[in-house]
Amino acid sequence: MELALSQRLGAIAPDLGLSAASLKRLQTEGAGPLLWEICRLVKADLTSDRVWLLFVGVAGLFPEPDEVRSLRRQLELVATAQVHRVVLSACRDSAIRYRSHLTTIRVVREQVLVDVNFSARTGHNSGVQRVVRETARRWSGDFKPQFVVWTDNDRSFRDLTTAESDRLLAEGPIVDGRPSTATREIIVPVDCVLTMIEVPQREECASLSALAEFSGNQLALVVHDMIPVVSGDMVSFAESDRFVEFLAVVKHADRISGVSASAASEFQGFIDSLSSQGLTGPVVTSVPLPIDTPGAISRPDVSANEDPLILCVGSEEPRKNHHAILFAAEVLWREGLRFRMRFIGGGSASFIYAFDRDVKNLRRAGHTIEVLRNVGDDILLSSYAEASFSVFPSLHEGFGLPVGESLALGLPVITSNFGSTAEIASDGGCLLVDPRDDLAIASAMRTLLTDPACLARLRSEALARPRRTWDDFSRELWAELVLPILEKKNE
Repeated sequence: MELALSQRLGAIAPDLGLSAASLKRLQTEGAGPLLWEICRLVKADLTSDRVWLLFVGVAGLFPEPDEVRSLRRQLELVATAQVHRVVLSACRDSAIRYRSHLTTIRVVREQVLVDVNFSARTGHNSGVQRVVRETARRWSGDFKPQFVVWTDNDRSFRDLTTAESDRLLAEGPIVDGRPSTATREIIVPVDCVLTMIEVPQREECASLSALAEFSGNQLALVVHDMIPVVSGDMVSFAESDRFVEFLAVVKHADRISGVSASAASEFQGFIDSLSSQGLTGPVVTSVPLPIDTPGAISRPDVSANEDPLILCVGSEEPRKNHHAILFAAEVLWREGLRFRMRFIGGGSASFIYAFDRDVKNLRRAGHTIEVLRNVGDDILLSSYAEASFSVFPSLHEGFGLPVGESLALGLPVITSNFGSTAEIASDGGCLLVDPRDDLAIASAMRTLLTDPACLARLRSEALARPRRTWDDFSRELWAELVLPILEKKNE
């Protein structure tokens, strides 16, 4: 334990003002004298970034906001002769609770770090994870940032394992799995830019908030939507609870970039409210996601006797409005129209129960409805190829990747007439509806089922849309989100 503490203190000593000669001498005397000297130096210059780094060095993990504030107050009051006792006492509980007393640290200075925790550690590959992986692959080649994930105690950064790196950067199928926990070395950023594309887990938010507010590092975030707060009635309580913790990180960030103008506007409203706390908040910009596809498709030869397929891609949660789609489909089936429905997407048990019940009732009535969950891009692409059009009348979206994917593949879309989906639809290929009007959804579906000229026109519009790729997005995101911070640091 003393060897680990000595290593950690030696790693942070240069950034706290200890000369190389003094460090070499004190390391021969043991951890105690080295600890006292470093604590004395911090007490003499009690800036928050130095207090934050001292806590990391002693505890072997990142502090939470109250731990930084409390340690700084104690250091203000304690006599210099007792300063090391105060620091050990302040750090002891967290070190014991999270078993970090044996960790070693590697200080990383003046680099861009990218937190890819969830996407690297799991095989989940829905909308946000796809954004992370597509961006990480390109940034890895173009800008070479350092990717990091969180330790198992959710209180520090570490390097990716080989399996995690493969999972993040591979262009083929995503392999699920659990990371190796063999390493005891944590990564400590000093004067770095930390970038995040995915929303952190709740357990990480307090340490991230302290890092953003106190550490002297800069934080740049991609923000997707404020659905868990603005539309909290449509998501689980746990998701809303986590998001509120995330907002404590957002308000201390330096720059944030929305995945659409609509998402940026939502967050700008939150940032504007921070003046009541005496805070200015981050600079808000937006870099819309690309209208791109998971791959190429070739349309199959469909038998003239086969009913047309209507596709609905998206998670089965209330805001996706799937019950309205089922209602619209039933209206049209009762009118005598012939078509098939296919839903692709997962969802939590609490949300999918009622959906599955309604699907079963329609199947009993003789209607063809498929519900596919946990399928890969091959099934998704073949479904886009087979479908006549897709339906996505979401009540709230940060972007709406299924709309973009459909259009990029030349597939017309029925989607909502406001927010980010209306932004996407502005270049053509869509019928816009009020998603709260069930009969309007039915009317739009009826039009595309019975009016071949309208369907062909929308398909032509979709194919003629301007193309914007993941290459375009990743370059623009770096230029808008990361580069301004780097340029300001170099002024």
